Amino acid sequence: MNRTRARILRVLLMEGSATCPELSSKLRLSLSSTRRHLNLMTTVGLVEQVPARRFRACPEKVRGELEAISSLYLSGVIPAGTRASTD
Repeated sequence: MNRTRARILRVLLMEGSATCPELSSKLRLSLSSTRRHLNLMTTVGLVEQVPARRFRACPEKVRGELEAISSLYLSGVIPAGTRASTD
């Protein structure tokens, strides 16, 4: 997973919800970059938009993705020591 998206998810999981400008400021990212990452994560279901233009993580979906990634490492599909993409 992209580091920036992981950072955004971490904030949303810890704080419950945040607006795009709040995330942008907290993580020192441009507003357009933050919005792009939020839109992508919304499309795949990791994040949802709630009232008042706030975003929150979908913990069950995040957990499922983490388990899928872990199983790839454990099965050897992804070699140990491989770094995550920073796209």
